[in-house]
Amino acid sequence: MDRSSADVIRSLTEAVECIRQNKVLSRIQQSEDVDPSLRELIEAVEQLNDDRAILEPERPESLFRIAFDHNEDGILLVDARTRQLYLANDTFCRMTGYGKDEIDLLTVADIHPGDRIKEIEEKFSKQMRGESGVVSDVPVCRKDGSQFVADINVGSISHNGRMYFLGTFRDVSERRRLEDELHSAQRMEAVGRLAGGVAHDFNNILTAIISFSGFVLDEFREDDPARADVQEILDAANRATSLTRQLLAFSRRQTIKPTALNLNRVVKDLEKMLGRLIGEDIHLEIRLREDLSVIRADKTQMEQILLNLAVNAKDAMPQGGALVIETFQLRLDSSYFEEKGFELPAGQYVMLAVTDTGEGMDEETKHHVFEPFFTTKSEGKGTGLGLSTVYGIVQQNHGCIWIQSAPGRGTKVQIFLPSDDSLAVADVVQMASMPPAQVNETIIVVEDDDSARKAAKRILDKAGYHVLEAISGDAALVGIEHHDGPIHLMLTDVVMPGINGKELADRLASIRPGIKVLFMSGYTAGAINTQGVLDDDVSLLEKPFTRDSLLQKVRMILADQEE
Repeated sequence: MDRSSADVIRSLTEAVECIRQNKVLSRIQQSEDVDPSLRELIEAVEQLNDDRAILEPERPESLFRIAFDHNEDGILLVDARTRQLYLANDTFCRMTGYGKDEIDLLTVADIHPGDRIKEIEEKFSKQMRGESGVVSDVPVCRKDGSQFVADINVGSISHNGRMYFLGTFRDVSERRRLEDELHSAQRMEAVGRLAGGVAHDFNNILTAIISFSGFVLDEFREDDPARADVQEILDAANRATSLTRQLLAFSRRQTIKPTALNLNRVVKDLEKMLGRLIGEDIHLEIRLREDLSVIRADKTQMEQILLNLAVNAKDAMPQGGALVIETFQLRLDSSYFEEKGFELPAGQYVMLAVTDTGEGMDEETKHHVFEPFFTTKSEGKGTGLGLSTVYGIVQQNHGCIWIQSAPGRGTKVQIFLPSDDSLAVADVVQMASMPPAQVNETIIVVEDDDSARKAAKRILDKAGYHVLEAISGDAALVGIEHHDGPIHLMLTDVVMPGINGKELADRLASIRPGIKVLFMSGYTAGAINTQGVLDDDVSLLEKPFTRDSLLQKVRMILADQEE
């Protein structure tokens, strides 16, 4: 196509376009009386125009418009004087929910929260003066009233004597959400490491307080006024024990020993305690699925979940109400969990649901509810570890937790735990039936903390055992080597300087293979467990221990040896 022909076609095309814009063309084409020659001319011009579109390269302005609309960032042109929105690309419209025909009806105040406009414009001014880079985390309002956050770059352009602001918007909401989750996980990890470090030393101290308070308590008559004071010390130590275990549980550093467990039995065993805990002004209703599958979990942890949720529900119902505890058997697809933001496989699950008719929570509270030390209770009324502890336990048992709540509409907590019908529920061993210490049974206590070691020795001495002591793993190896008689049991701390408890047990197995081993620790640091789960062949006495718990555990292990 030569230049003169192209010019003719362009002229004709422009004429046709003028006619079309005045709606004359459509009337001509639709009229039955129009001269056939004119109709043929119009069709020929349109065909030539189509041919020109194929043969001629696209105009730069057309390419720019395509690039403008398909840019992955939202682009917005704003009148600098009136702050009226002038032009936006397709991406910006998708971000905000506005149609292109609505953009020029809006101002800057329509797309940013009113109480932030001044602050946002000041940041943009600094950016345009070169005093700062990208303006980050700017709230942007959608048409439906919701908001997202964006990183925004603003520049200025001049056209026909008028100044415009050109802004590019990048939606960073998802990135910020992931960053918040990472920071939250890092905070929990940091607190978890702190909890582990504190737990070891603190539980040794609590062991001494509880044990020696018990010794003193035994010396007082029932009517002695001083007895009540010692009991207060003992009660305070027990409360501190609970706090330490909650710290370890929420950070998933609590060592557990899962067994085949029927959740219905756990609920039934706690029913009376739960009733006393929540008080008479709250109606407790329990609905249990009869053919509930077995789960593999730690019984103490499951009790901890129920008690924590019951306390939270009680606090949410200061004027009374109802608390419903239910169990369900469900077969769920992985898509069910994906919708809730969890990655769990499809399969059989046991669900524990705890529902109250209390005050409920808003979205902001729900967003923070699993964070350690977050609480809506007044000062002195809560530690902020209740739900974070539950969360940690559920995660440690390969499950998930979901909360439904709204202000004034109560709260429903749903916990999903994988089930396994192939597991058999073991009968609970009745410790009270265990026989007393046998004549000449020898136990070596290995503990670097003097108070904890003395407490354990005194308890075992009084029970009739022959007790040896060692302040370290090295000292224990020397003592065992030089002891002429048999040693039936080694009671050893796990975390010790030098040779730790696990290493000591491994070395002892080759020296005296018949010795039983009972580990004791408030924090194992992974030395005798895998990912917080105790191996089946490992016996652990949790610190701080009581006289009864120590004697029962020792007797159970030695009785098994005798068999």
